[in-house]
Amino acid sequence: MKNLLTFSRQKASEREPNDLNTIVDHAVLLVKHKLEMQNIELVERFAEGLPPVDCDANQIQQVALVLMMNASEAMPSGGRLEVITELDGSTGEAALRVKDTGCGIPQDVLPRIFDPFFTTKEDQNRTGLGLAVAYSIVEQHGGEIKVDSTPGRERNFAWPCR
Repeated sequence: MKNLLTFSRQKASEREPNDLNTIVDHAVLLVKHKLEMQNIELVERFAEGLPPVDCDANQIQQVALVLMMNASEAMPSGGRLEVITELDGSTGEAALRVKDTGCGIPQDVLPRIFDPFFTTKEDQNRTGLGLAVAYSIVEQHGGEIKVDSTPGRERNFAWPCR
C-alpha cells in the first residue's frame, strides 16, 4: 500500500548533478543484510570517472532498490546478484545494470512486468507496483529500462541514465 501512495503522489523531481556510484552504493547498503540472509552473493562493480547524472537522487535510489529487491525475490534459495555502473558506449552516459541468477522471466510474462498492479508473486500483500514505479521514474528522467531474461538464465536489467 505504501508504494501505491508513493506512486499516486509522485512529486516533481528535484534534479541536480549526482554521482551514480554514490546513489547506487546507498541503495546497496539498504539491501545488503537481506541479501546476506538469503545467501545471495553480492558483486559490486562501479566504474570510475562516470559523468555526473542530472537526476533526483532519491528517485534513482528507489529504482536501484526496486531492481535489487526484485532480483532477490527471484532467488529465494540464494544466488548471485551483480550491481554494475558503467559508461554506456553508445551514448557516453552513466548506466546501471542489475543482473541476477534467478529463475528468469517467462516470455509470455515479460511484456507485462512494468504494468501497474501486475505481479506473479503469490503473496497477497504484494501490489505489483515496484517495477511500474521504477519504470515511471526512469521514463521521467528521459531514460529507459531494458530487460533481457530467459527462464533458466540470468536476468539483466539495464538503465542508461540521462
